[in-house]
Amino acid sequence: MTYEALYEFFKWCSIFNIVIIAWWAVWIMVFPNFVFKMHSKWFEMPREEFNKIHYKAMAYYKLIVIVFNVVPWLVLWKMGGV
Repeated sequence: MTYEALYEFFKWCSIFNIVIIAWWAVWIMVFPNFVFKMHSKWFEMPREEFNKIHYKAMAYYKLIVIVFNVVPWLVLWKMGGV
């Protein structure tokens, strides 16, 4: 696998994952009641617990995206392989 292929792979992985994070955040901010009602049909939980779960999940997801997608992409960019 070439540097160019790895660079493109990590670039597109980063872009797609950042779009997912942004989409998730928009739904939680713009339609919080709808998202809560949708999830509360499947799982019974208080609103505070729901908010904590989503906040933690988004934080973990962002951390994983940064460590496993964005950092390798930036390293390949800095190496000048492209």
